[in-house]
Amino acid sequence: MKHTELTEVLAGLSNKKNQKIINPSTGGYSFGQIPEGSGPLLGGEIYLKLGYIGHGHPNDPNKKGATGARHIYEKHGLELNLDYFNLVPSFVNRILQDEASILIDKNRANYIKAPIVVNSPHGMVALGQNGSPESGISYEIVSAYERNDQKGTKVGEIKKPAKAGSV
Repeated sequence: MKHTELTEVLAGLSNKKNQKIINPSTGGYSFGQIPEGSGPLLGGEIYLKLGYIGHGHPNDPNKKGATGARHIYEKHGLELNLDYFNLVPSFVNRILQDEASILIDKNRANYIKAPIVVNSPHGMVALGQNGSPESGISYEIVSAYERNDQKGTKVGEIKKPAKAGSV
């Protein structure tokens, strides 16, 4: 079985939280790109990973947060009208359209690595930064919402990836 398409079987595998999910529009793993020159952010591809549902409170070190496709479906699926788990990638892809605004909250102590928000007419996506300048920067989709009223400083615009196999 190819573990890249979002399926109920894949969702049930506890050891696959870092598995990247295929973008249904391109056939590749990237859902977009934060371009170089986006304020203080380093350029990098945006990925949707299987992630984990998460639970608990951020002040409790024994509890984990939530991230990725599992979190979006389990915690926000009803409000997003996602009847099936495999609809998450299409929902996220619709938000991350070309020229969607990249926002940061400069009032947060660690605003570069803290969630970066992408606003578009279709909703918003929270991103977290992974990697280092030496190993390469990428961004992971933490969550997605229908609302698009996030406040912050616009530092750039998303660039959509090309279809897999195209140049």
